[in-house]
Amino acid sequence: MNYVSAEELAGKATNKYEAVVVAAMRARQLNLLEKKLREMESVKAGEEEEEGLEEENKKLKVTVIALKELVEGKIKFRQEGG
Repeated sequence: MNYVSAEELAGKATNKYEAVVVAAMRARQLNLLEKKLREMESVKAGEEEEEGLEEENKKLKVTVIALKELVEGKIKFRQEGG
């Protein structure tokens, strides 16, 4: 399954907007990690970094991964402020 339903997100955050913000923050983390790994691999191999759109579409999107992590309870977050 390549998506997460609203029902699966219910109860994982105070409301759906908070869940989306938390998942978006995690997706950004995953994007940065993936970018750094690709840079390290290209330096290690002595090649320039290539943007493979086909490869990008074959794997799960980071937003889906982040939402699944939230549903599975793998993301811990706390509310700040009042």
